[in-house]
Amino acid sequence: MLTQLLIKNFALIDSLTIDFAPGFNVLTGETGTGKSILIDAFGAAIGGRMSVEQIRQGSDACLVQAVFDLGGEPGLRQDIELLTGSILEDGQLLLLRRHARTGRGHAFVNGVQVPLAVLRQVGEKLVEIHGQHESQRLLKPSSYLEILDAYAGADLAEALAKYRRQYQAWQQTKKQLQQAVAEEAERERKLDMLRWQTKELGEANLSVAEETALQEESLRLANWEKIAVAVRQAGELLDGEENYGVLAALHELQQLVARVGRLEKNFAEFVSPLKDAAYLLEEIKGACARYETEMEFDPERAARVGERLDLYYRLKRKYGPTTEEALTFYSRAQTELRQLDTLSGDIDTWREQEKQLQRELDRLAKALTDLRAAAAGAFGAEVTKELRALAMGAAVFAVQLTPETSLGPNGRDKVAFLFSANTGMAPKELAKVASGGELSRIALAFKRILAAIQSLPVTVFDEIDSGVGGLTALRMAEQIAAVAEGRQVLCVTHLPQIASMADHHLVNEKLVVDGQTVTTVRLVEGETRVQEMVRLLAGEQGSAAATEAAREMLREARAKKGR
Repeated sequence: MLTQLLIKNFALIDSLTIDFAPGFNVLTGETGTGKSILIDAFGAAIGGRMSVEQIRQGSDACLVQAVFDLGGEPGLRQDIELLTGSILEDGQLLLLRRHARTGRGHAFVNGVQVPLAVLRQVGEKLVEIHGQHESQRLLKPSSYLEILDAYAGADLAEALAKYRRQYQAWQQTKKQLQQAVAEEAERERKLDMLRWQTKELGEANLSVAEETALQEESLRLANWEKIAVAVRQAGELLDGEENYGVLAALHELQQLVARVGRLEKNFAEFVSPLKDAAYLLEEIKGACARYETEMEFDPERAARVGERLDLYYRLKRKYGPTTEEALTFYSRAQTELRQLDTLSGDIDTWREQEKQLQRELDRLAKALTDLRAAAAGAFGAEVTKELRALAMGAAVFAVQLTPETSLGPNGRDKVAFLFSANTGMAPKELAKVASGGELSRIALAFKRILAAIQSLPVTVFDEIDSGVGGLTALRMAEQIAAVAEGRQVLCVTHLPQIASMADHHLVNEKLVVDGQTVTTVRLVEGETRVQEMVRLLAGEQGSAAATEAAREMLREARAKKGR
């Protein structure tokens, strides 16, 4: 249970320590004294919202601390020890939140700093806060399935967990199937491209040696006339007419040098080089003669060489920039084409797996529907019973299940809450027919029923008495007191009927101290409690009749509770 709440520099609160008792704790006070601030502070201590705006004016940071005694909750104590990694000495649990004006915040469990998410998980195991606007949740059909599932209990929770695991696997398989389909389309597109590229390069039959030869031949063909003229002139120079060619002159020079060399040793060494030169020139003469005889310009061959070189140019632009690189690209494309050709698409595999998962998911969804259908009837009957105990003698509440067209993360069920407050009127959609006061009583009925199922040690009711009074207020008080029999309840209220049933009565007040407005909380007992009850009954200007009525209300409350 919650034993103490310490608040510092939070909104209107300077420094405040509140002690709580087991059972039914009630907090009353004038409107605007800060009762909701206390609930906000408590919510922050268990992981709720905390912001710079909540820091008291003139302070650098605010702090809230909640102390719990879990000595009588061994299972819960063990869960929290596992969650936080800290040992709860004597079952004492201390939760602390600090928020600075810089925006930085810290969370602690028994003095050890933890992530806010861990603090929030701890709070969810300890406290349920039913706010003054909680009944508005009943106007949102999206919340109905969660409420019904909470009532259905452990069997439904286990079935739902199993369904969600299967649903997650199904969704993942559908995603993989979609990916396989997309990849197959991409694979086919890439295969088409690779087939075209390898066909184009394969048919081209590129070769670095051929390209070099073609370039040389192209150069020769482009300069054919120049070459022919030069060859003819070279032949004439070597063996000119009138016995005046280079070869004739060289032979004459050779004879003269040989003659001198026989007489002068210094000239003998030139004889052999002149012979070699003569042989070389003879070869050149023969080459020129052959070239002149054989050389013939072939325009068709020139066109074919040009076209072939154009092909090399185009393919190098696409796959190059050199022939070597184009051939490397061709080799890689052939390898990738073979790999993609040998890959079998996984579409059929994923499609079959998706069908199998969906068949199992349909079966699990049917099991959820069956469990919910059984719970729906029982829940409707129990809520109807609770509403009639809350002075709604003709009330009828029912739960309607209809199938959705597709599977969702919670199955295939759509839940509607139907309500009728009057005899002879068929139940209709709750959000369309229930008044504010009726919604408050229905919300309390839900809490009363679910409290018997849930194991949270602390329940907070924050001004759930909106639109309620008279006999209904008395019945509501009895229901809240019944909830407090199995757990600790903290209730913020304006109704004397509810306040009279409390085991521990706290009063919230707003004072001005040293020019600053502060919020305080004090315990009222005996006559001071009677006076607070008078204020709730008749306002500040109480009367003897109001005082007697307050005492009578407290006596009746003690009698009903057997005290």
